[in-house]
Amino acid sequence: MAFALPAAQGLPVQQHVERQAARLHVAGLANRRQAAPSRVSVKVQSAAGTFGQEGAGSAQISFRGEPASASTNVSSSAANSKAVLEDVRLFLQAELPGLFSSGRITKERYASDFKFEDPVTRVTGLDQFASYLQLLRSVFAITFDVHSIKPKGATELVTRWTMTMKFKLGFAIYRPELVFTGQSFYGVDANTGIVRSQLDVFLLCVFYGGCSYAYFILPSGWPDWVS
Repeated sequence: MAFALPAAQGLPVQQHVERQAARLHVAGLANRRQAAPSRVSVKVQSAAGTFGQEGAGSAQISFRGEPASASTNVSSSAANSKAVLEDVRLFLQAELPGLFSSGRITKERYASDFKFEDPVTRVTGLDQFASYLQLLRSVFAITFDVHSIKPKGATELVTRWTMTMKFKLGFAIYRPELVFTGQSFYGVDANTGIVRSQLDVFLLCVFYGGCSYAYFILPSGWPDWVS
């Protein structure tokens, strides 16, 4: 598209052209929405000499603007989600080993309505989940080993782990060793990095006196302690 603009009094033609082109360029970029690239032509009529190739008393300047493409936006969003998941992965890598030894939970990294579920327990609410962990710590001596933490899709992290639990003295006459090995699926908000949910699946073996006493198979997991 082309615009014919009168030259300003006392301004050199070239300087006036540059100013008008800049103004039109800014206005054009503000109004375009996902439009195809457009070409803008600015013509200035002036009584003072000639500039450009439009003949005496005129000047011409053209420029082309390129709008952001949809594919660029998608790529940027995917890269942002990947960065958020990596940040949460590093957080869990530091958080999980001390979860049972210290009972520490970094509450600002979890949703207040955080949901936890495994084959035998279902808890809703971060405070309720913290109380559940404290109950386990008060009854059992627990060791927890994280083997890996990997992304799955854009909003999920999967951990593989082994947990060993023994009744503390005074809670049971017989103190079998409970060995869990399994996976945790963490639901993550891809925009904020807040952990919203945790779903556990595992295999449980019960050992007593150095021999396997009973097996309770719960979905699904794989026994890391075998190797």
